[in-house]
Amino acid sequence: MKNIDILVVDDEEDVYLSTKLALGLLEYDGIKTNVCYSESAASAIDKINKQKFQLIFVDIIMESVHAGYKVIDYINKHKSDPPACIFVRSGQPGNVPDEFVSLLDSIDGYLNKTDCTMQKLHEIVKMIA
Repeated sequence: MKNIDILVVDDEEDVYLSTKLALGLLEYDGIKTNVCYSESAASAIDKINKQKFQLIFVDIIMESVHAGYKVIDYINKHKSDPPACIFVRSGQPGNVPDEFVSLLDSIDGYLNKTDCTMQKLHEIVKMIA
């Protein structure tokens, strides 16, 4: 059985709970998901320092307008081997500030919160498995 550690970084706990529920229903090639939660950039960075994640979903606007970008920047500066897949999962798409444009190359995908389905989450996990 293959374990995939996933971190959901979002200030809305419902997003974490729905992700955990959806991925708990995944039945694919012996994959088991372990979904962890961080409600802020600081909490996410602390967890990333303590545990290796294969997949990280990051909301951009949390305790500050650019909190998610700070998490992505930290992940890039402290890459694990192999690096984690990063998906931005935001409810408020917008312009990327100049100081964070370089981070776009390190993002593996984007999900709009309102369009994020169980099927899309399952496809992402299968992709990295």
